[in-house]
Amino acid sequence: MNSKNDLPKPTEQFDAAAVPPREPTPVPKKHNIGMVLLIAGAVLIMLLFSMFHKPRHYRPETPENPNEVSTYLTHQLAPDLNNNIQLDEPFNMVIEENGFNDIISRGIWPLDHGYVQVSAPAVEFRDDSILIMATVAFSSVRSVITAAFRPRLDEQGQLYLNLRYVKMGSVRITVFARRLTRAIITEQLQNVEDGQWRQIISDAILENLPFEPVFVAYDKKIRLSSIDLQPGRASLTFKPELEK
Repeated sequence: MNSKNDLPKPTEQFDAAAVPPREPTPVPKKHNIGMVLLIAGAVLIMLLFSMFHKPRHYRPETPENPNEVSTYLTHQLAPDLNNNIQLDEPFNMVIEENGFNDIISRGIWPLDHGYVQVSAPAVEFRDDSILIMATVAFSSVRSVITAAFRPRLDEQGQLYLNLRYVKMGSVRITVFARRLTRAIITEQLQNVEDGQWRQIISDAILENLPFEPVFVAYDKKIRLSSIDLQPGRASLTFKPELEK
């Protein structure tokens, strides 16, 4: 007969807290550097793709006779403006997007400013906004620049252009573009006799300062009194500006 001392001892309890934690396996430094380079490379590729992405709505006109004046200007807009302005009463003018793009696609392009060349402009009318696009070449690198405006008239009849953003491809570069635009405006408008208009245009685009939208056409002054922007067209209302 077995004694008490011969009985089997109870199994000891396992204490997990008493087991020292394992030291994490160190990651080789070369592996860390490789991951950083891989991520940086992926970000750079995405950024370059975004900067040189061509917006699907960028469709500049390519007229067969680019050195000739647009017939949309000479046969439609100019006669309509001349006929209406002689009546000395408010009138409305509708500007079609396709016709306007035909006008601006001619003559002066490309514009050169040092190491920057601007060509192939295009405009898109949207609800309450205007997109102005062009191909910009920096040396041999080309990209599409898009500037978005939301013009409006305040209660005093002053016009705000409201530059919303500037994009290079799909990347916003508004701050850089403001500086570049200031230089281009200064150069391209330096031969404008009325220095006041040069300053007005620069301030309206770059500083979003309002100005009086009064223009001279066929020796008469007219004021822009309303703007209605819709997809594919812009409807502008003018009224005679009385001499003060």
